[in-house]
Amino acid sequence: MHNNEDKRQHYHLKLTNVCRSNSERLQKTMRGIEETKEIVETDGLDNVDFGLIFKPIKQKVRKRSSNFDQLKESFVIRIDFQEKSYDFTIEIKPKKTLRDALFAISKKSGISTLDSSKVEVRIENSRSPLSLDSPVCHLANLTVIATVNEEDFVNIQDILEQFRHHLPALPSHLYVSATECDSASMILPDSWTVYIDYKKMDEAERKRHNIIWETLQFESSYLKKLKTLVDVYVSPYYNLLQRGFFTDLDMKLVVSNLKEMYFQCCSRWNNVILPFINSIKKGNLMEIEDFKNLYNIRKMSTLGDDDISDLFQEEHIYHMTVDKLKEYIKNVKMNNQDFNKFYSWVNIMLWGLDKHELNSYLTAPMHHLTRHTLFLERLIKSTNEKETLEKCSHRIKNFLKGVEAEICMRERLEVLTEFQTRIESYDFIDPVQNLSETLKKSLRICLTSSMAGCPEDWLRRLIREGVVRMKESHRHHDVILCLFTDFIMICRKGRKVDDRVHLKIYKPPMRLDVISVYQNDSHEFSLVYKNEMNFITSIFVFQSADPWFNDIQRAKCTYREMWDGKKDENDELTYSTRDYSSNDLFPTIDYRHKGEFIHQTPLDKSQSIGNVNTNIKKRPPILKKSHTWGGKDEHKPQLKVPDWNRVQKLVLDGQLEVS
Repeated sequence: MHNNEDKRQHYHLKLTNVCRSNSERLQKTMRGIEETKEIVETDGLDNVDFGLIFKPIKQKVRKRSSNFDQLKESFVIRIDFQEKSYDFTIEIKPKKTLRDALFAISKKSGISTLDSSKVEVRIENSRSPLSLDSPVCHLANLTVIATVNEEDFVNIQDILEQFRHHLPALPSHLYVSATECDSASMILPDSWTVYIDYKKMDEAERKRHNIIWETLQFESSYLKKLKTLVDVYVSPYYNLLQRGFFTDLDMKLVVSNLKEMYFQCCSRWNNVILPFINSIKKGNLMEIEDFKNLYNIRKMSTLGDDDISDLFQEEHIYHMTVDKLKEYIKNVKMNNQDFNKFYSWVNIMLWGLDKHELNSYLTAPMHHLTRHTLFLERLIKSTNEKETLEKCSHRIKNFLKGVEAEICMRERLEVLTEFQTRIESYDFIDPVQNLSETLKKSLRICLTSSMAGCPEDWLRRLIREGVVRMKESHRHHDVILCLFTDFIMICRKGRKVDDRVHLKIYKPPMRLDVISVYQNDSHEFSLVYKNEMNFITSIFVFQSADPWFNDIQRAKCTYREMWDGKKDENDELTYSTRDYSSNDLFPTIDYRHKGEFIHQTPLDKSQSIGNVNTNIKKRPPILKKSHTWGGKDEHKPQLKVPDWNRVQKLVLDGQLEVS
């Protein structure tokens, strides 16, 4: 080992000289890579020892404020492999991390099998490993050693081969035995006639029994899918996590709430569906009064009424996260070799069971309740007890509508949050030190705050963003107009961060109810801003070939309708409110508070679903006179106009004297 250290130091000095003074020797060294490429590809990489030497090389560049910007890090890398050396010169930017450097090494010819998750990096003569997320700029002029010892790492492929013969169980702290289902109870015969005498039934009764039995078989099949998903995907993932794999992955985005959804489905099976099946096995007929308990069970309701409430709450949460789950898995497969092997193994196992891949299993909960609505619609047509079944179907449809609305709300909230991170407040021209610190908070705009004159649960949306030409007395320049549901904002281009252009507020945001827009010609329009006294304070002139004038006018009309409590469902600029009650199934979720559940009072049962919006058509009580449309007081008492006919009659009768 001592000889290796001496050789490494000597090699460091030699290559440093090569890099600085002898380019021909460096080219000769690089040609040696091609000569040894065949040996590397033939013998593989076992017990590889990497030596990374970080040496800054000064280049002629223009002066900048940062010293590190004047340096371009050049990594001279030595690999000891079967008593042979391979030399690489790799240039990495100072802001990059050790992980990026190792990734660059793995792209070199002959060592593509390098797995950065199995590499330990440390400074020479140090025993403490460095984090792979450490920036390389702090390692300039230091010799950093990276070692890989395949014997110290367990091959994930060997573990997966063991799982083929015996699938691991869920960890004890995650397993809920009280809600586990008996596998034998999920096995149902193809026909219900095994238990019930059908000879004395008419055609309508047989058809009704067929539909109900088909529904029970579908529930059994769905529960089996969830169990398979937990056994083949979730449990092995947790097992590998305990063995030290996938520690850099986000567990919530890999498995979501699949485990919780399975146990909730087991609870519904044991408490709702299985008693109904046991009644059928005793020869009892399938009555609608018993069948409705599949969607309406009082003893499991957390709200204290007969709604199905939390029976499908975990499914609702899964609907909110399934798109992110699929997108995250897709990205992880490309960046993590071990997870890619695990994902392929899961697909092979699932395909061997029923010819379906993991993506199909992850999509199954999305269609669960949709299938139930189809069963209920068929059942309604074949029975006279329509009222109860229509009620169940209506609640399920409301649930699905609620899911779509919550997904839409979350997506729009994410758009607003992402846009807000791009906005930078403007600075004071002549700042006063103490006053500037006090007013800094007032220069930050919150796009997720409530809109004036609208219900608090309505969110604004970004309608249009684009570049226009702004005409000012001393110059004409490009600005960026941002039109939202309730205000418009003038910005300038800011700095570029992570391939995203930030925006600098150029003029304060202007609410749509206090602006007027005028068309000057086909490509020019004016924006007039009035204060709360209806007095003009600013006039802005813009030039653009895009239809900004029409968009602003339409946004003003839509905001006025929202202000007055009117709702145009066909207007795409209106942020659609929920014209249904998700309280039929689960508590309302307010995503402005980090996804926490906020319980609200359920709607009165006498209140029809279609008339929910009648409560929001009134002006919110929080509004004061200063919040009236356009800053005008629309609620002052009207002037009394005299009745002139009566006045004339009084004058003629002599009862009123005119001076």
